[in-house]
Parts: sequence; C-alpha cells; structure tokens
Amino acid sequence: MSADFEKMASEAKLAHELRMAFKSQQQADRKQARLRLLDDAVAALTSDVIPLLEQAIVAFSRHGISAKMTRDFAIKECMEKDPSITFKCLGRVDGAQFEGPVACFSSDGAVITVGVAKKENCGAAEKLGSAPRGESEDLVAHGIQRTLNGLFAEMEHEPDGLTARSELGDNTGFAPTRRLRAAT
Repeated sequence: MSADFEKMASEAKLAHELRMAFKSQQQADRKQARLRLLDDAVAALTSDVIPLLEQAIVAFSRHGISAKMTRDFAIKECMEKDPSITFKCLGRVDGAQFEGPVACFSSDGAVITVGVAKKENCGAAEKLGSAPRGESEDLVAHGIQRTLNGLFAEMEHEPDGLTARSELGDNTGFAPTRRLRAAT
C-alpha cells in the first residue's frame, strides 16, 4: 500500500482554507455586531446625555461659567472601548483660569455610565453609577453637578495650599490642585 501524498496535501490545504474562511467570517460577524452596538451607544449618548450637557452649557454661560463638551465617537478607537463624552467647567478668578474635574459619560447602547476624573483622557477615577437608557437624567445631572462643584472648589483654593470651602459644602471629593494659566 502506498500513501497518496497528493490527496493528503490537497485535503490538508482545503481543511486549512475552510478553517481560515470560517475564522474570517467570525471576525467579520463580530465586527458587524460591535458596529451595531456602537451605533446604539452613540444613539443613547445623543438622546440621553448631549441634550442635558447642551442645556447646562447654555445655563452656565448665563452665569459666566464656561463649559466644554468633547465627544469621542471615533469608530476606530471605539472598536476597543465604548463611545464617550467628557464635560468640564472652566472659570476665571483674578486673571487665572481654573478647570474643575471632568465628568465622563459612556454607553454600551443599553446603559449610560457616568464617572468623574481629575483630568480629561485619564478615565473616570470615580464611578458615579449607571442607568438604563431613557432613565439616566438624574445620573447625568449628578455628573454635571460634580463638575460644577469641583470648579468652584478649585477656584476657592488658596495659593498657600489651604482650601476654602463653600458655605454649602463641597461634595466633589477632589481637592483643588491647579491653576491652568495666569493672565498676562
């Protein structure tokens, strides 16, 4: 009996090609599923978070408080993480500009998650919670409130390292730490 090496090679190659095609199809299916989830997540942030942040920006500006919203919906980066939005408040005292903590809002399409960080792009250091899509208004407002409180705590910070607290109290959990720049 002689071995049929031609048949052996042909079958092995065909089995490999089938495995590779199956693996490629699985990857394409996972990517499509992730893209659908990303679309849902962006829709959740657009409907539940952005309108509240826009309202806060307008209301705060009437009181001389600047606020900034940054959307991170880039699909390339979001393939590894959920789409997100950051929100921070800025203020001026005696020619110096101050920045409060950053509220971080993210979604997986079904749930809105809110956290607070000391700086942008460093991830939420403190998770405030999560709520189902359509039921997150109070949680989003809480994140906005934390950034606003943090701004005023930052502005009240004394140069010698002492911290002045508001009569209403400071529940931000962040000690004021930095002036961004002094006016010339």
